[in-house]
Amino acid sequence: MNEKLVEADYRSIVGDLKKTGEKVDLSQILLAKENRQAFQRRLLATFNSPLVCLTVNYPGSIKSNFYTKIIFAEGLKSIVNDVNSLFKVVNLYFTGEEGYLIAEGNARELKRLLSETEETHPLGRFMDIDVLDDKGKQISRENIGLSPRKCLLCEKTARECYVLRNHSSDELKAFIDGKVEEFLKKKYGN
Repeated sequence: MNEKLVEADYRSIVGDLKKTGEKVDLSQILLAKENRQAFQRRLLATFNSPLVCLTVNYPGSIKSNFYTKIIFAEGLKSIVNDVNSLFKVVNLYFTGEEGYLIAEGNARELKRLLSETEETHPLGRFMDIDVLDDKGKQISRENIGLSPRKCLLCEKTARECYVLRNHSSDELKAFIDGKVEEFLKKKYGN
């Protein structure tokens, strides 16, 4: 069963466009990650099929806002339209939006397909689309012969810039927010 993301779903994800997100601290982010991993283990144990997980790469202490919701909704729409899913769950938390799809197919092929989404969708650079095989092993870009993702602002790897803190959170947010605004203008006009 492959459900298409309908306009009502999109609107429910984006929600109140004027609402700004809540600040989160490191302990809340770490707890959210721990809860996400526990939820992934439960889904894998229940369905015994590959799992696709969508989150948004967004710097700073506000992890859910207008921009992240647009990125998430666009990512979810792309995934739902490209992947035959057996089950779909969307969690909209103040620590960030999370999408889970139990998918039909080979995990490596799914990662290859969804890495293309990350590379070609206008907002794909800000999407984090993980694929886990039916045993829970994460399939990396390197596992399928792709190079690590590049930094948004320079030619170094994203991981290198993140570890070295080469760019400020404000620089990264301004870049992402600008790209979302540009995407919306192209999609909907002024």
